[in-house]
This record gives sequence, structure tokens and C-alpha cells, in this order.
Amino acid sequence: MGRTEEQAGAAPRRTRDPEGRRAAIVEAAVSVIAERGIGNTTHRLIAARAGVPLGSTTYYFPSLGDLVDAALEKVADECRTTLAGWEERLRASPATPGPVIADAAAAYLEDRERAIVEYDLYLAAARDERLRPLVDAWIGEMTRAVATVSDEPTARAITALVDGALIQALVTDRPLDHRLLSTTVDALLRGLHDGNDPAAGTGNDAHTRKREQWRSVD
Repeated sequence: MGRTEEQAGAAPRRTRDPEGRRAAIVEAAVSVIAERGIGNTTHRLIAARAGVPLGSTTYYFPSLGDLVDAALEKVADECRTTLAGWEERLRASPATPGPVIADAAAAYLEDRERAIVEYDLYLAAARDERLRPLVDAWIGEMTRAVATVSDEPTARAITALVDGALIQALVTDRPLDHRLLSTTVDALLRGLHDGNDPAAGTGNDAHTRKREQWRSVD
């Protein structure tokens, strides 16, 4: 006997969201990799973390390598987006780099759980060289962002300073010391300007030439 329209309507068809499921699987993979390392990551662990059937992970990502690559690319994209925002803020307010960098670092820590996952991956690179391109990208992009107001050596020093401040804030679960970070960044930049060679030009002109020369090298 055929079902009536009323009976058929009693069991509505579940809406499929393949892109949403794929995104959830990739997000789960990021968490599992950060927690267990690439070598201990499996389709089964990722499926459990995502709350999806095991077959879903293999449907979207037939090989574990494909899934790991998608997860790492997601993190890399997010890092690039974050640091592009830092660079935009520095370009918009070049006269106040210390507060701008401190504000950007504090904003990054607002999503503490996400920051922990990303720094878990960052530190895991000490054990797994396959993660090192992520670290190189993070350090390189942050250094380039800071180089909008600095030369290369000073930008690297500020990058190391910001990294340390972020890690300490995450490990201690204490608010970022905004004033200390801001004043230390500005102190490093003052040292840069005070150390300019007068024969190379004065103040900002020499500083700008050094910065642009370094940024133009790929």
C-alpha cells in the first residue's frame, strides 16, 4: 500500500550539507593533529572528533595524507589571513606600531581555544618536520608584517618577542601584558632609528630604503 501525503510528510528528508560536513572533518583533523601529532592521526580518530561516521572521512578524503594536507592548509590560510590583518593595521597607523602590535596580539588571544590549537601545531614541529612549513610561514608572514615599520633584523626580533608573549599568555592563562609588549616593541624600534648611519641618510629615509630592499627579495 502506498503512503499517504500526510504519512510521507511525517518523516521529512534530512537536509544534506556536504560542504559543512567536509569542513567539520577538516576542523576535527586540525584538533587531532595538534593533540596527537601527524604520526598518530587516523581516519577513525578524526571521525570520532567530528561526530561523523568513519565512512564520511574516507568519502571526502580517500587517503589520510589528503586529509592531513587539507587540515594543514586550513591552518596556514588562517595564519595568513590573521597576519595580513596585522600588516593592514600597521600600514594604517605607522606612527604607533607598539600599540597596534599589542592590540593585534590581544585580539588573536580572544579565541583562546583556537590559539592553543595553532600553537600546539607550532610546537609540535619540534618533533615532526612535516609541520615545519607551517612554522616557517607563521614566522615569515609575521616578520613581513612587522617589516612595514622596521628593517629585517628588528622585525625578526619583534616577531620573537610577540611569539614569546603569546605563548606565555596561553601557558599561564593570564591576560597579555599589553603595556609591556607595546613599550618593548617601541623601544626596539627606537633603537633601530637611533642606530641609523648618518652617512646612509637620516631617520625614516634610510629606514625605509632598508625595509623596502629586504621586502622586495623573495
